[in-house]
Amino acid sequence: SATLRTEVDWSWDCNSNSHIQLQRVSAFNRKTTWNNQPSTQGGVLDTQNVTGGWATCPSSSGVEFDATSAYKWGVSNDASHIYLRLKERNESGTTAWRRFDMKKKPPVLVVNYNHPPEKPVTSTISDSLGGVCSTDQDKPRLINDTTVTFNAQIRDRDSYWVGQQVKSRFEWKSVADDTDLGTAD
Repeated sequence: SATLRTEVDWSWDCNSNSHIQLQRVSAFNRKTTWNNQPSTQGGVLDTQNVTGGWATCPSSSGVEFDATSAYKWGVSNDASHIYLRLKERNESGTTAWRRFDMKKKPPVLVVNYNHPPEKPVTSTISDSLGGVCSTDQDKPRLINDTTVTFNAQIRDRDSYWVGQQVKSRFEWKSVADDTDLGTAD
């Protein structure tokens, strides 16, 4: 998931509604102006009703927008940049405008991601009887014990950074017809 976190630092008043839309847009640069805006790419991603915005308003000025589809688009298209725009859905009124903080608390795109665990190396998979896993159908590891414990070295790139616990599941099958014989976590 991806979330655009913003802070509103000014508005018309504390009570007016403003339906701010998050849009993915084509590239913009220093030549972009109010009258020369980038085109919308993929429609409206999210809309939030934003009230308040003055320093004296009683409510929080933090607003979050779901930017997941824009982030996924960027990953799928190997994009080096994702261009986003915040826009009021109806800009004809005077009380709906909002100014977002660009100095003290500028917008931030927060991305949560998860990589699948790496496939364990066969040589690190062992059992409590001292044997090593075999993937050779001509020389399988034969176990004639129902109390055996399996061990493997499992790696997950995310576990170090976000504290995820990695679990593994062992499966065994019949070599003859690939029938599932059992599993263990």
